[in-house]
Amino acid sequence: MNLIIGVHKGGIIMTRLDKKEIKGPLQVYQSNDLIEAYFPENMTVTEHKIIRYAIARIGQNPETFPYVQFTVKEFLEETGMSGHGYYQRISELTEGLMSKSFRLSSKDAPESDFAWYTWFTTIRYKDGVVTAEFNHHIAPLITNLTGRFTKYALLTVGKLQSTYTFALFELLTQYEKIGKRTVTIDYLRKSIGLGDKYPQYANLKARILVNAQKELREINAIDFTFKEIRSGRRVTAIEFNIQRIGMLENVMVGEKETRLFLEQAKPLLKEYGYSIPTRTLKTWAGYGIEELRIVLKDINENDRSMTSPEAYINAILAKRKTQIDQEAEAIQADNYLTKKHIIDFIRTYSSGSNLPKSIIGQEFRSYMYKRGYEQEEVEAIWEDNEVYILESGKLTKY
Repeated sequence: MNLIIGVHKGGIIMTRLDKKEIKGPLQVYQSNDLIEAYFPENMTVTEHKIIRYAIARIGQNPETFPYVQFTVKEFLEETGMSGHGYYQRISELTEGLMSKSFRLSSKDAPESDFAWYTWFTTIRYKDGVVTAEFNHHIAPLITNLTGRFTKYALLTVGKLQSTYTFALFELLTQYEKIGKRTVTIDYLRKSIGLGDKYPQYANLKARILVNAQKELREINAIDFTFKEIRSGRRVTAIEFNIQRIGMLENVMVGEKETRLFLEQAKPLLKEYGYSIPTRTLKTWAGYGIEELRIVLKDINENDRSMTSPEAYINAILAKRKTQIDQEAEAIQADNYLTKKHIIDFIRTYSSGSNLPKSIIGQEFRSYMYKRGYEQEEVEAIWEDNEVYILESGKLTKY
């Protein structure tokens, strides 16, 4: 159960609300106008995360706007964050969040046409619980969005350490489908809250752009390259080329499959000496236990050097998914895991002798049953992909 928090003259009142079932990682939905906002220079990365988490919770239950309540424990679990001291830190940050604001301009409005908004009208921390009321003026920016909005999985940004990388991630994610974005240096400074820091471009490049490249690649969020645009000898703008390499929201599976994956993955990871948060493991369920086993075996056999096992494993799983997606373009299936099972079946049987089609069909059904598929599902998958399976694997000639 969740709580709806209301305010009246006597103080804060609370009423019960049934919590909606969460399917997959929490998604952050924001109007592109909010993505384009100018943020203050003193905004911390944890403050960014708290605000986006609150926005994601509102996205789950928009009827509760402007009220939101969550525990520090929930916040840490949903963002995949870990470490000590967060209860005290968040207790201190809630006071600072009341003074944080952003500058918003309407699309195509002149530079002089803007307004400043605070995020919250009230916010309170007590005994590990954050209770807040959003500024009602920002409702159109985070609720009931139907066009010109950007979304991403909250878990994607949980490991980010730099407030500038966080802001740049959102600016680039907004243009992810286009694949390219050009911004002036002046606009970049304002949009990520850089202000007058690093006045020399060489320092901005090293401390902000190159660092963001490294950090975003490490968490497997997006990859980007950039080209400097000059006016004379001075760099005045940056052209970003954007490629998304992590697809957390697209590899989720059902509760049954997730539960089975967790039962198998936790002891497997313990065997290799790794402790990965359950929230992260749930996003790996769509890759399948076989993929995780392959990655862990490779790490162990080749003595891979890793500063963050969680980020490294996540990156390799996503990279392998991209390769399989390219190989599986002709496969008719609505999720990655099914496509992978079909490819694995073809690889397993392609080295064998040419078997009758009926035998291949029986072997395929048995193969999928062992992986938790129901008979009706398997029959539909076989019907949609029979020709592909037989021809691509050269499994039969008759």
